[in-house]
Amino acid sequence: CYFSAGTAEDWRADFGCFNHVLGAQDLGCDLGGPWPNEFWLNTSSIEVRKIMQTRIQRAQDRGCSAIDPDNIDGYGNQNGIGATEADSIDYIKFLSAEARSRGMGIALKNSLEIVTEVIGEVDFAVNEQCIQYDECDSYLPFWNLSSPLPVFNI
Repeated sequence: CYFSAGTAEDWRADFGCFNHVLGAQDLGCDLGGPWPNEFWLNTSSIEVRKIMQTRIQRAQDRGCSAIDPDNIDGYGNQNGIGATEADSIDYIKFLSAEARSRGMGIALKNSLEIVTEVIGEVDFAVNEQCIQYDECDSYLPFWNLSSPLPVFNI
């Protein structure tokens, strides 16, 4: 089951659940471009994590065997909340624990800069356009394990 774990879109039913109070900063910059009204999330926020627990539970309730959390790479973008690679690593660990506690697997989507730090937390990878961006070799750590993990290109 796919869901955006690192951004919030204003058209999603749970958008109003994010803390919009100035200073709480659950929401960062608007992604803009082809994704207007989608905002980077402060993935360290307790409220953001509660919302993601609900999304993961919804995936389990729908019979999903794994989750595909997207947009974990706020650190590499103008995010407006100071997101770092360390934040994303911690967040993947959180999402992984939540998925696994429900008997589901978890993917790493893109986020190539943190592959080696989170490879033990995920069960497979989902990539978009590694050929186009000449980044397929970044997934070698998945294949070089004693029990290689799959990498799906979509």
